[in-house]
Amino acid sequence: MANENAIVDDIDQAIDASPVLDEVHRRLIQELPHLAKVAHIPEHLVYKPLSGFCTPEEVEWVRGVRSHPENGCYGMWYSVMSESPTIMERMQAIAAACLRNFIDARVMSMQEVINALSSDTMPEPTVLLIPNFWTGWKAENAGHKYKAERLGELLISRQLAGHLTVIYAENKSGLMGQVFGLEVAQLIAQFKQI
Repeated sequence: MANENAIVDDIDQAIDASPVLDEVHRRLIQELPHLAKVAHIPEHLVYKPLSGFCTPEEVEWVRGVRSHPENGCYGMWYSVMSESPTIMERMQAIAAACLRNFIDARVMSMQEVINALSSDTMPEPTVLLIPNFWTGWKAENAGHKYKAERLGELLISRQLAGHLTVIYAENKSGLMGQVFGLEVAQLIAQFKQI
């Protein structure tokens, strides 16, 4: 338990300076190839500061990852595409910062999520990052309606479990509510918007 408190106290240092301290992170370093593969991140990101990829606002949100559910925040929403660093690079850097701090985080494409939900193999990481959650498609056909229903259910179940979800979803006025329903649109609206 003391080690867990030390990590919480060192989270600012780990996020800003990102030193992978040998004593604290020995097991992480030993298992890094496997952990990076599971998290869908390049190994080298574990050694890089989050501030090299994310804005101060994003870094601050990541610092509060452990307390967000207690404060009624269940995610972060990128509503505008970024060219450099890309949304994917930002999300992978966030996952690496979480991993450095022994928080289970995974980057998954929307299709990977749909496939995992369909086969009942969806992992339940503390932080799930989906760089292409919604790119403006409409639920006009059965396939899109199915996707919208499954993704909406995922967000609600993650909130109920106290888990965080980071998404990129285009901010098209009114369309998100039409696609996912009012309840899901309201949930996303409560996410930290970047």
